[in-house]
Amino acid sequence: MYILLIDRKKDSPALEEWLRERCTGDDELVVLDRDVVAAQLIRSDTPPGLVVRNGVEGLDVSHLLSVAVECMGELPPVVVLCDAPGEKKVHAVGEPAFRPLRYPVTRASFHKALDLLTAPDAGEIGLSFGPESPLPELHFGHLVGESSAMTRLYRMLERVARTESTCLITGESGTGKEHAAATLHTLSKRSEKEMIPVNCGAIPRELVESHFFGHKRGSFTGAVSDKDGVFVAADGGTLFLDEVGELELAMQVKLLRVLQTGEVQAVGASRPRGTDVRIVAATNRDLEAEMADGNFREDLFYRLAVIPLRVPPLRERADDIPLLVRHFAEVFNARSDFPLRGISKAALDALCSYEWHGNVRELRSVIERMSVLAEGDVLGQDDLPPKIRAAAGLEDEDEIIDPWASPALPDQGIKLAAAVEHYETNLILQALERTGWNRSRAAELLQMNRTTLVEKLRKKGLTAPTHDKSGTMRKAARLPAKPADEKGGEPADGGADKSGREASAL
Repeated sequence: MYILLIDRKKDSPALEEWLRERCTGDDELVVLDRDVVAAQLIRSDTPPGLVVRNGVEGLDVSHLLSVAVECMGELPPVVVLCDAPGEKKVHAVGEPAFRPLRYPVTRASFHKALDLLTAPDAGEIGLSFGPESPLPELHFGHLVGESSAMTRLYRMLERVARTESTCLITGESGTGKEHAAATLHTLSKRSEKEMIPVNCGAIPRELVESHFFGHKRGSFTGAVSDKDGVFVAADGGTLFLDEVGELELAMQVKLLRVLQTGEVQAVGASRPRGTDVRIVAATNRDLEAEMADGNFREDLFYRLAVIPLRVPPLRERADDIPLLVRHFAEVFNARSDFPLRGISKAALDALCSYEWHGNVRELRSVIERMSVLAEGDVLGQDDLPPKIRAAAGLEDEDEIIDPWASPALPDQGIKLAAAVEHYETNLILQALERTGWNRSRAAELLQMNRTTLVEKLRKKGLTAPTHDKSGTMRKAARLPAKPADEKGGEPADGGADKSGREASAL
């Protein structure tokens, strides 16, 4: 067994040194400067076990591709070191044996990439992404899954959709209650009209009534014009009241009256108006316990829970995890220049055995993170977050870096405001760099509104890097200086910067 290095200029001594480090026993390194000669070696009776192609200068893998066709795709792993345009060319080739590794590359990242490529599970794909996947593409409305728990929910949704009854959807956070409501609306005769979702816990207390029922001009300070509320906006359709358990008692009384009369009265209006709306509510709270504690009205509960529907947590539908993994991976593949082609069996087994306390929302976040940070086009064990690796017995839990770990307070103290500012800016820049300065996707990673992120960028003076016609970077966002201690000394190593490094390491 030997390693084959194809280096057209033979001017990469560091690369040769790194590859010699991987040679053990009778292994040796063969260095060539011509692809055609390398192709002949691969065709021979003694092909190399690994091929490394230095492709920064003159990337042309046509000779190697001809061997792939001749060998029916049975090539040794081919690592192509390349720049960003070269990486796109390698992905466009579509040959599974070809794995791009983008410059600049360090010794550690080079060895890690080769370790991933030659790991025991690297070639054993547990699930393919794309049309070649053997799994059925099972969608029911806005829901994905084929487990018995979800099948029962589908049957209930079909039956309830034929009625006009008010529904209360319960389930843990992240199970997909809004998706269940959207499916119910899609299956109903109201589907030609809109479903208006309202997060009852996200509306400022002083604006709840106006948001629900609307207001007349001059009815309160700031009411410069008439405005319809969500009940009027959803007329003829469905109004989805998410987290209805967050409503205060005063608003619960007014909501109950609307359910009883079918009429809404805008703030400042002299008379009510009729509205034709189907109410679908959702909560992750135990409303019966809330009623016992006096936090939720009993009469409103029975008005909302005419038809109770429960969305099962992910731990009760573990059979659906492969379907969900593929679904989310393909969603992220559609917006990526370098799509993934699958996930290894070991990594998939780890995901299936994990207890998803955040349910489907957490799984979606994990798959997005893995797809962004993956070093190859097949997700493997090393792409899993540390907590999932630890749960699967792949990593010592004591070695996990916790992004929420408390930073150490230096003996000399620290300027808290500056430390918090530095930590926040660090995470914002990481999110922007991972998403190519796509502010919408960065806001999703940071779990904040896009407008909030844009405003923070404006206040911090952070702008995307720009390039001139030659491609030279002219301007780039930079982190502010590390916060100094109260006495104006050197930046405190144990403060927010430590937390920033820990988050970055993830």
